[in-house]
Amino acid sequence: MKHLFYLSSILLLFSCQEKDIFNTTKLGVDIEVIQEYNYVIVSSRLHNAVKYDLDYGDGTKVMVDSTSSGVMILDNGRYYYKKDGNYTIILTGYDKNGKSKTVNKQIVINYIQKNTPIADFSIELLDDGAVKMKNLSKNYSSIEISTRVGNWGYNTKEGSPTFMFDMNGKYPINLNASGRFSNHKQVEIEIKNIVNRELGYFKGEWLGKQIDVSESFDHQTVTEYMDIAGGNRYLLLKNRTSFNSNSIELINFNVKSDSMKTNEMKYEQIKSKFKLGIQNSDDWGLSLYILPLVSSKKKTIEILEIKEVPQRKIVPEMFDKAFWITYKINADFESFGKIDGILKVRYLIY
Repeated sequence: MKHLFYLSSILLLFSCQEKDIFNTTKLGVDIEVIQEYNYVIVSSRLHNAVKYDLDYGDGTKVMVDSTSSGVMILDNGRYYYKKDGNYTIILTGYDKNGKSKTVNKQIVINYIQKNTPIADFSIELLDDGAVKMKNLSKNYSSIEISTRVGNWGYNTKEGSPTFMFDMNGKYPINLNASGRFSNHKQVEIEIKNIVNRELGYFKGEWLGKQIDVSESFDHQTVTEYMDIAGGNRYLLLKNRTSFNSNSIELINFNVKSDSMKTNEMKYEQIKSKFKLGIQNSDDWGLSLYILPLVSSKKKTIEILEIKEVPQRKIVPEMFDKAFWITYKINADFESFGKIDGILKVRYLIY
């Protein structure tokens, strides 16, 4: 509908010209520009022109090898400028003999800077891995704040959150401020004052090799649990240098995704669906996490220990309790080898 309005406006502008320069056999080129926000719509009446070049004045040029008679909206409609400034839009038409005629139109874009948010925040490092963030952003309609812990990203909706990290290491803090445009700021912080927490580990045979690895921040050997989502439990054992297949996926099919809407519901699912002892193999999925997934048809899964522990809130939305679960796993992945050992992993609720 807007294009019809613009085309009607353009036709009116051209028809109001006092002198019609196009009722000749000569090359005729005219230009009209409608500007709104940070974009323009360029139109023209090209007479006896076989092609044209359109230069938006910001380094973008469009070359079209064919034209039609009458009023045309050039370059398929809107063109958006990325920076404020003064620009000269230049249109050059060419006839079949190679002769050219050039017209131009000057415009001023002063919309972007005043409608772009200022993304800013301050960071205060507190004791024992606590990080207080203060949002200093301006001119925004919404913000999104996030960090990464190991391989997993955590978002928070709080405007000035306190992060409670639980391992020493380097963490990115990112703020994205949105309005008509968006802007972001990211800083990296290093935490050195955390008392070491309990660690996950794997001990035993891993695809033909005996290993004894614990999770560490540098991700060379990591056991880590992804936050609960969609009814699945993703469990990753990583070693980027030593093993052909670097992770496994362990899923408890008894966990129902429709019962995972709140942290409290997620907590109850773990508490009620994970039981000590040898598990019914049909209730569990165990795969090598490669593409495509390689599932183990011959597997024995035993839960040796379930331990509920207090959990530091990495982001405010995280639940204040977590579970450490220790498994004894024996699985045959045929040509890839066997996994036979003890796996201890933390179940975060977020």
